[in-house]
Amino acid sequence: WNSIASVRVKEQGIVELVLDVEPLAGKSIVIVPSIDDRGKIVWSCMSLEIKDKYLPAECRSAKKGQVQQ
Repeated sequence: WNSIASVRVKEQGIVELVLDVEPLAGKSIVIVPSIDDRGKIVWSCMSLEIKDKYLPAECRSAKKGQVQQ
């Protein structure tokens, strides 16, 4: 967890991870919960500040990643 500066849980269960490793220090990845048609929680991740090449594959804009629980 050396690369995470902080974790914040915001309204509606949105999780914001603020990174602490260059060249991404101070930039955020946001994880957003929603409910799918079957009533399962689905998590989507994204970042408006970080280029896709630095994001996990599930968070890249072309895929709009979702992880089910």
